[in-house]
Amino acid sequence: KKEKITILDYGGGMGDSYLECLYSLGKCHLDIEYHILDLDLTVKQGKKIFPKEMDIHFHTSFMDCPDNLDMIYVGSTLQYINNYQSLLNELICCSPKYIFFTDHFMGNAKTFATTQVNMKNRRMAYWIFNLVEIVSFLENKGYKNVYRSNNYQPFHNFDNFIRNKRVDDSCNLLFKKE
Repeated sequence: KKEKITILDYGGGMGDSYLECLYSLGKCHLDIEYHILDLDLTVKQGKKIFPKEMDIHFHTSFMDCPDNLDMIYVGSTLQYINNYQSLLNELICCSPKYIFFTDHFMGNAKTFATTQVNMKNRRMAYWIFNLVEIVSFLENKGYKNVYRSNNYQPFHNFDNFIRNKRVDDSCNLLFKKE
């Protein structure tokens, strides 16, 4: 019998991380129940892609998500959330065993907002986080940082920022509930 794990992918789009998860863990003999929480239009499109027999579920509200989560995955999403502290609290209220953040720009400067302008005719608010602030926030809520790595980012350019606010690579952080 396979061990079952339940994952909530916050901002998971139409399911590309689900496919990566299946590929990565496919030989681990795990039964993966995968939930995506995203915007209504994205959820509608995602539901059209996957056959009903696949264990992927789409939601537009935390209230529709399961309670027994093994992991919440936040891939390159937190930086677009206006009140990111409120979202962090919502994630923690779900009481997952693990919270995994990938591809978020974090450095030593105080957390600040900037504008992302790498898409034609589009500007988006974008947070650059203070690494210690994010780690401390989660540790104060009972989650220990058990893993950290960086993603090499040769195409992101922060040269227009003053030296102490520049970030070279994005960061991955895994937290485990104590």
